[in-house]
Amino acid sequence: MRGKLPAAQGLTQMAIDYLDRAGKTDPGLVESFHFLGMRLLESRRRSDAAVAFETTIVDPLHAQSWLKLGRIYLGPKRAEAAVRYFQRATNAAPESAEAQ
Repeated sequence: MRGKLPAAQGLTQMAIDYLDRAGKTDPGLVESFHFLGMRLLESRRRSDAAVAFETTIVDPLHAQSWLKLGRIYLGPKRAEAAVRYFQRATNAAPESAEAQ
């Protein structure tokens, strides 16, 4: 995936651009959206990261994205949403200690 190299080199915005383009080209690229969400979180763009992670919903078994969404929504005003995402992570990967 083309966005991984710039991310590894610390070129976060370039990685975001590549991953965003990849996702628009093929919306089924769940991993692109997951990595895009990760890079957006690094850039402290939580709302944009949430959108990227929510795009991975096409793959209901993508537990890592569900976990990230739960963490994004964790807080007193959005606790119910966080709990739903954590439950989906647990359903997707019941053997995962992190999801539990």
